[in-house]
Amino acid sequence: MTRARVWAVGAILGVAGVTRAADSAAVNASTAAPKTVITSRSARVLGKGRTVEFTGDVVLVRGADTMWADRLVTEDNNAFARAWGNVVFRRQSEGDLVRWESWGDRAVYDTRLASGTVWGDGKSARARRTPVGDPTLRGGVVDVEAPVITLARTATGPVVSDGAAGLAQARGGVYIKSVESTPTARVTELWSERADYNGPEDRFEVEGVFLGKWESAEGEEGLPPTLDRSYARQSQGRDQRELEGERIVFHPAARRVVVERRAKAFIRFEQIK
Repeated sequence: MTRARVWAVGAILGVAGVTRAADSAAVNASTAAPKTVITSRSARVLGKGRTVEFTGDVVLVRGADTMWADRLVTEDNNAFARAWGNVVFRRQSEGDLVRWESWGDRAVYDTRLASGTVWGDGKSARARRTPVGDPTLRGGVVDVEAPVITLARTATGPVVSDGAAGLAQARGGVYIKSVESTPTARVTELWSERADYNGPEDRFEVEGVFLGKWESAEGEEGLPPTLDRSYARQSQGRDQRELEGERIVFHPAARRVVVERRAKAFIRFEQIK
């Protein structure tokens, strides 16, 4: 069986071997550190070397970032990689206290910014923040649903170090759910138009009115009939708090929710007889 390997520095320099459907292929794209490596079952060089198409069990690895897909095409001298089919994107650097993963139908990865954006086609894209090590120290697992979700290293500018702070963005109707088992079982849910995750401070900032119609967005108790601002709900045993505001900040590790501007709160609890 033949094997194909493509080396790229800005543009395609050469190809060794002939690819077939069952062949193994790899691309090493030298950009700023770290290096990008793509493997697949088959690869084709297109457009006089300007793009490469990978199909079958595609895996892109760049430093702490890994993306899986059924099909992937590199563009713009390997600055961008577009992926389709069963996309999974994982990010975890050495020393990170949380790991981020996202799932969707298609994605774009920007090697210059180390930024991966995942879309759901007709359904939600999903992402998960998972504590590394002892989950009781980081507030438990947080799940996110939205039409489009981006995981990035920095807000703007090229990445000069793989240890840059992690960021996440969700847009188009966002549902967030955090489940804690210790020290007290509690579920925190948030609904908004958009959400931003600040990695260094480990906090979610949500704003806007939730108008999405996604798979799990109604939550365990459903949504109120009308919403005119961001909405949050915390359930702890038989007690429940409902919070509304133009901006809501959720700190998973601190187990704290802060409501800003036009704040409204409802507290429901069941009396012990």
